[in-house]
Amino acid sequence: VILNKNGRGRLTTAMVDDGTASSCGPVVLKLSECDFSCADIGEQKITFTAVDAVGTKASTEVTIRVVDQTKPKVTVPQQPYVKVIRRGDTFVMPDLRNRVTASDNCGFELHQCPEPGKVFRKAHNGWIEFEAKDPSGNVGKGKMRFRLLVVGCRKPAKNGREELEGSESLVTVPWNTPLPKIASDYVY
Repeated sequence: VILNKNGRGRLTTAMVDDGTASSCGPVVLKLSECDFSCADIGEQKITFTAVDAVGTKASTEVTIRVVDQTKPKVTVPQQPYVKVIRRGDTFVMPDLRNRVTASDNCGFELHQCPEPGKVFRKAHNGWIEFEAKDPSGNVGKGKMRFRLLVVGCRKPAKNGREELEGSESLVTVPWNTPLPKIASDYVY
């Protein structure tokens, strides 16, 4: 029995019957259980019963398998996650799972990589990946661009002038350039 997108599945007698017949007229077939949900995933035992026209009854136990094949859906923001820190500081990855929309017919666990709590000390240009896994092992994935910018600070030089510390990590951009634009166009 394959569960649908709503986490429901229905078993019919035709799916179980392998040619039940009686010499005493037509046979009525019955199942002890027909409707299944996410709570029933895996093997289930049901009773298959046949009753002929004169009331003679025969039953057998049948093992069926309830299966969920629907992958979770994961939607992440399209705008990059951008943070700026000063040289020498650290950045601790927060839990961003609340920014992700995920759904599944049978529930899921949502994981983030890099995991919340990971410490960054250097500039980073990569991805934050999210994975939703349901009880059947079906997986849905999504990823969000992640940019960590490290900027230098002004410090007094020996000649009395100020110079930029770590200027190789700085970029020059037009006035009023939004931070996500800087992250996407200027930082590599």
